[in-house]
Parts: sequence; C-alpha cells; structure tokens
Amino acid sequence: MDMELREAGEDYDSLENAERVAKERGLIVVAPKPDELFIDLDCDEDFQEFRKRLADFNSQKLGFVLRIERLTPSASGPPHYHAVVKISDADFLEPEQVILTDERRILLQFLLGSDRVREILSVYRMLRQDDRPPTLFFERP
Repeated sequence: MDMELREAGEDYDSLENAERVAKERGLIVVAPKPDELFIDLDCDEDFQEFRKRLADFNSQKLGFVLRIERLTPSASGPPHYHAVVKISDADFLEPEQVILTDERRILLQFLLGSDRVREILSVYRMLRQDDRPPTLFFERP
C-alpha cells in the first residue's frame, strides 16, 4: 500500500475491508447514496466556510439545490464533523433525484470545502482505478 494512503489512516482496499476495519474500531461505514455529498469538516472555520459556499452555490440558480441532510460529529469527535448534503433538481416542485458520478461528487465536495487532503486522495485513487470506494465515512454507531 502507498505510504501516503497509510499515513492518512486508510488501511482498507475495498468496501468489505473498510467494514472490517470499522468494526474493529467500533465504528460503522457509511457510503453516500447516489444523490449525496459527504463533506468532511475538520474545524469550526471549515464549517463556517462550508456554510458560506453552500449558500453561494444555491444563490447561483445552477439548476440544482444543495441542502444539509445531516450533520454529525466524526469518529474523532468535535470539532470534526461530517455533513451529508443532498443534491436535487431545482426545476421540479418535487425534487428529482440527481445521480452523481464519483468524479462529480469529489469535485463538488472539494468546492464546498471538504477536507482537501481527503478529496485529493480520492482523486488519486480514482485516477489509479483503485478498488477502494472514493468516498466513505467512518462513524460511531
């Protein structure tokens, strides 16, 4: 395994192994649904910047709406948080589900202020066609 990835604490090579690692740590693995973004926030300043960027996105009338579905402390606890953001089509009264590719999910997460190292490593894994899912959260049950 590459040293950079090991140092980042990502000692799994598939979803199944991620679930094993999580269980050993007393955690669960959460994977995004097709219309979800996972924003990894490491401090209060990151959270404030994320809220600003979310408002900026939604003010641009880009044809979709981003809304915070859930905000939970990460496994390491406050001030680290995980935000789950739903993306939906703004052109319909009843939101149409938008399907995100890994590439678009990583890009939007990065633009919204998710942990930069996490998103860079996700791009790295994606470009290498790594078997690891590019976006997962390890959370407390």
